[in-house]
Amino acid sequence: MLKKILVFCDYYLPGFKSGGPIQSLANLIELLGDEYDFRVVTTDRDEGDTEAYNSVEVGAWNTIGKAKVYYVASEQNPIFVISRLLNQEEYDLIYLNSFFSVGYTILPLVLRWLRLSKKSQLVIAPRGELSPLALGIKSTKKSAFIALVRSVGLYSDAVWQATDEAEAAQIRRVMGNDLEVVVAGVVRPQLESTELPKWRVRKEIGKLNIGFLGRISPIKQVDFALKVLSQIWDGEVRYHIHGPEKEIAYVRRCKRMLETLPNNVEVLFHGSLENAKVHETLSQYDLMFMPSKSESFGHAIFESLKAGCPVLIGENTPWQGLEVKKAGWNRSFDEIDAFVKVLRSAVKMDAAKFESWHQGALNMANEYVKTNGAQDAYHRLFK
Repeated sequence: MLKKILVFCDYYLPGFKSGGPIQSLANLIELLGDEYDFRVVTTDRDEGDTEAYNSVEVGAWNTIGKAKVYYVASEQNPIFVISRLLNQEEYDLIYLNSFFSVGYTILPLVLRWLRLSKKSQLVIAPRGELSPLALGIKSTKKSAFIALVRSVGLYSDAVWQATDEAEAAQIRRVMGNDLEVVVAGVVRPQLESTELPKWRVRKEIGKLNIGFLGRISPIKQVDFALKVLSQIWDGEVRYHIHGPEKEIAYVRRCKRMLETLPNNVEVLFHGSLENAKVHETLSQYDLMFMPSKSESFGHAIFESLKAGCPVLIGENTPWQGLEVKKAGWNRSFDEIDAFVKVLRSAVKMDAAKFESWHQGALNMANEYVKTNGAQDAYHRLFK
């Protein structure tokens, strides 16, 4: 009999607006769904949506890929629903896909702590939420919550999942050194090819098509990207921004900054991008400029590399040494001129010179897939 794993997460397929965590979980289940019995509990709609999915049965178990998925209806009482699902069957392990989620982490943990649910092993994947930069947002509330849950032992018997050693150190620094932390990287499927497709758009000299994929929020630093672009005066430059515009005040501030851009720079806000269109869309761009303050993994970065699209990013991600491999550029946010210099140089490159950067990006994505050892790591985590 397969080990039963009950997963709680805010959003899951067919959703896509919350970005990487959905795809991480879907890829994990696709990889190990024949070896484990995954049951996923999630909300009935995508992030920011006012209507439930119309392709699933809400308030019931659905077969989605290799998992059974229960979509909690907005009108259902979450305490009753979560309590019922926790006690419906004997689960070997509970997997929580967030640290701070109220409905899909804290609620199940409180029910478990109050002994209102059956006892199961517990795994928590904080997904970068305990990094210094992430904790700096609404820091007072987060610090108070962490102090409270540590004092009552809400997470005391959990096994923690980190995507790399840096995140493992962050988890221990916040939650205590005596934790059991297993490093299990993000699962990505094998690449279909290690050669650039013939239909990939080729770079034109004097022109630069730049992409961005992610939530438009302060931690993603779209405003920083616009400051950089305000200093690009040569060539024909377009910056294509794909992502949900949930934080309205920040989005408005960014759009006001468009008035400061030179006439040769055009910025287009396209809204959210469906998962099925990501690869094709990113293949249209010469490079990706994603100045996120911090990433525990960086799904958009990987998707860019996979599309043969070199990335211009900061230094606080697992993706290092990009320039040596001709996969992109890491620069410090303290030196805005360093970002400007990369883009000015890229504008002047022709297709022949840029081809090696496209191939370098694809090579780095392939190298990650072949060497990250995710399958063995998840076996250790679930053991």
